[in-house]
Amino acid sequence: MYKLLIFIVTVFLIVYFLPRDNEFNYRFDISKPWRYEPLIATFDFPVYKSEATVKREQDSIMASFFPYYRYNRNVEKEAFDGMEANYDLLKSLFPSSEYIPYIKIRLKEVYEAGVVSTDDMENLQKDNAASIRVTEGKRLTHKATDRLFTVKKAYEYVLFPDSTFRYSEHILRKYPLGEYLSPNLIFDEPHTTAAKNELMKNYSLTNGTVQSGQKIIDRGEIVDGQTYEVLESLRTAFEKF
Repeated sequence: MYKLLIFIVTVFLIVYFLPRDNEFNYRFDISKPWRYEPLIATFDFPVYKSEATVKREQDSIMASFFPYYRYNRNVEKEAFDGMEANYDLLKSLFPSSEYIPYIKIRLKEVYEAGVVSTDDMENLQKDNAASIRVTEGKRLTHKATDRLFTVKKAYEYVLFPDSTFRYSEHILRKYPLGEYLSPNLIFDEPHTTAAKNELMKNYSLTNGTVQSGQKIIDRGEIVDGQTYEVLESLRTAFEKF
C-alpha cells in the first residue's frame, strides 16, 4: 500500500510539473531571475536564433554579396556605328572638327566604365553594394559601383568639357548624345537570385541543440540572451506538439 501511494504521488508530481496541454506555461524576461523550479529538458530540441540575430547575420552575409550584370557589347558598337553613319550631319553642328573626336573619347570612357539604368543604380545604392559582377560569356569581372555611370551622369560627363577643352560648352551641348547613350550593363536577375539562394542555403536558423536531460536554467538564475533563446526555442518545440 505504501509503495502504491509513493507511486501515485510520484506520477502526480511529474504530471503537475509538466506543461499542460502541450503549452509552455512559463513567463520570463531577459535580465530577470528565473522564478520556477530548475528546468530540465525532457527531449532534444534545436535552439533557434532570434529574429534580430537572423537579420543581423543575414545582413552581414549580404553585405559582401555582389549582384550580377550582363555586359552587352553591342550597345557600344551600335552607338559608334550610328555616329559614323551620321558623321556629316553631326559635324555640321560645330564650328570646328575637333568637337566630335573629343566626344568620341569621352563616350568611349563611359562605356568602358559601364552604364546602368537609373533604377539599377538606385537599387545598388540602397543595398550598399560596393561592387557588381559583370559577365560576358564565360568571362567574369568586377566593377566598383561608384565608377559606374547612369545615362544622366554619362550625358553630363561627355558634354561637360574639362579644363583643357578650349571650346564652348554651349556649342558642345548641341550634340544629340541621347541617341548614342544606353545602358550596356544589364541586371541579371535570375543569376543574382540563384546566387543569393545558394549563399543563404548554407545559413542555419538554429544555433546548436539542447539534449534531453540537460539543465536549461535553475531557480534564481538570471535569464541572459543565450538562455532566452533556449527558452523561446523550447516554447516553439511545445507549440509544434
